[in-house]
Amino acid sequence: QTTTLHHNFMDWENSAHGKAAACQVCHGGSPNIMTKEGAHAGILPASDAKSPVYFTNIPQTCGHCHAAEFNAFKLSLHFKELERTGRGPNCVTCHGSMANRVIEPRDMEQTCRLCHRKPTQAYAARLAVEEARAALRLLDGEISEAKAGGRMETAGAEKSYRGLAERTRAVLVEWHSFKTAVVFQKARAVAQEASAAYTDLR
Repeated sequence: QTTTLHHNFMDWENSAHGKAAACQVCHGGSPNIMTKEGAHAGILPASDAKSPVYFTNIPQTCGHCHAAEFNAFKLSLHFKELERTGRGPNCVTCHGSMANRVIEPRDMEQTCRLCHRKPTQAYAARLAVEEARAALRLLDGEISEAKAGGRMETAGAEKSYRGLAERTRAVLVEWHSFKTAVVFQKARAVAQEASAAYTDLR
């Protein structure tokens, strides 16, 4: 178990959070105070169990902005293990401390094997999610080409795309419950339906 995960200003500045959230959102502090001491008053180190970025507090801290993902994570055995023993994965395990990555499929099983001796379905589910997203990109591209070429029969495909995109967003949230068999099935269904819509449009 890693109880702290360090980062620096450049990590934050170049991350997704650098575009959307200032330091105090996760760490606390007072950004309107101009002195270093005043701005950092009340900030606790990540090793302090009362800190919002303490290992077991991270899901709730992230959940302030990512409520849907946090609610899904609370349904997982990982969350129950984290609450029961203080061990197990949390948000930074897959995303890093700055949410600057989503774990790659090739790294999935290696990460899971840190705790799981038997193979998990996480790798297959992750690949299925990427397959669904790739199929959606193809469908979106074909819709754009059809409209640019003056073809008018895109209404059905556009409706399919919107529905499938919404289902994909839901699958990405559901991933955080770690119900990998369910995620796999739903992602494969999206991929197949998007591919069929793409073929029909061509």
